[in-house]
Amino acid sequence: MTEYLAVFCNLVMFHDPELALHLQNMGFIPELYAIPWFLTMFTHVLPLQKIFYLWDTMLLGNSSFPMFLGAAVLIQVRETLLSYEFNECILLFSDMPDVDIDKVIREAMKMYQITPMTLTYRRHSYYHQENELLPPKPCAGGEKYTYTFSKTFLAEHIDSFPPTAQLKDDVCGRIFIQDLAKLLRYQESVRRRGGSTSSTIVVVDIRSPEVFLVGHLPDSINVPISLDLVTSDGQPTSSEVQILLKHRRKRDSLTVVIGPNHGAVNKFCGTLVALHFLHVATVHGGYQRSVTGWHVKCLRKIEIKFALHCPSAKLKATLMT
Repeated sequence: MTEYLAVFCNLVMFHDPELALHLQNMGFIPELYAIPWFLTMFTHVLPLQKIFYLWDTMLLGNSSFPMFLGAAVLIQVRETLLSYEFNECILLFSDMPDVDIDKVIREAMKMYQITPMTLTYRRHSYYHQENELLPPKPCAGGEKYTYTFSKTFLAEHIDSFPPTAQLKDDVCGRIFIQDLAKLLRYQESVRRRGGSTSSTIVVVDIRSPEVFLVGHLPDSINVPISLDLVTSDGQPTSSEVQILLKHRRKRDSLTVVIGPNHGAVNKFCGTLVALHFLHVATVHGGYQRSVTGWHVKCLRKIEIKFALHCPSAKLKATLMT
């Protein structure tokens, strides 16, 4: 349950950083209100007629779907929560707030559709069951990312996934490089067909410009962590920052931060969420995991090439083997 709540925090931060920061800053953590939601699948806090409707929807999702329902509840009462202090929030959630269950389900489904699958990955889950690997059904008229991950892939990542204590320290949620690669492939395939997609993926590489030139993911932008994003009068400090800021409040954008180490990435993510950037995530394992071994082979297999400008042939061979 501790891990589940940690991932839930990351999910709320992903979809509503302003609300997540407000709750976090006043110490109103999910342990104070959300445990009955998830332990009883909301039966402890909702009337019976709403429970039947809610459970019908939950059967369409995987074991992470209750998180989206919980996030949708928070978002529906966000204006109230943003105006409340700690004691008022405790009173509000001493009993379940009166929410429109139809709106909660619709909002949860929207978030479920646009959230990278591995953002809600957990060590203690049943991802190895076949029904957990099915992609969600699309909303009417909406886009979807149609992909799954094999049981072998998911099993391999259990041992490498961070402990719960580290997850709780994460500013933003993590996705796997394979997840990012598949999303980039989807975006690229639409472009090749001459079509357009409302969703945009922005990969932000925060390493130094010199290291960035040695090798980087395609179409990524370089915003060194040492660089201030805006000037004192609120103007972007570079063309790359201008591109980044353009996607700050877009509900159909995904911003993925890659850096030299987790500490640097966490710090940069803190800057983004303080500016209320929507849909910010990091890559599990950082840049090193993204460009070595099996992960590079995965990227090459789905026709995504690295933009390499390697002064050393040996380095280039190392990166591409």
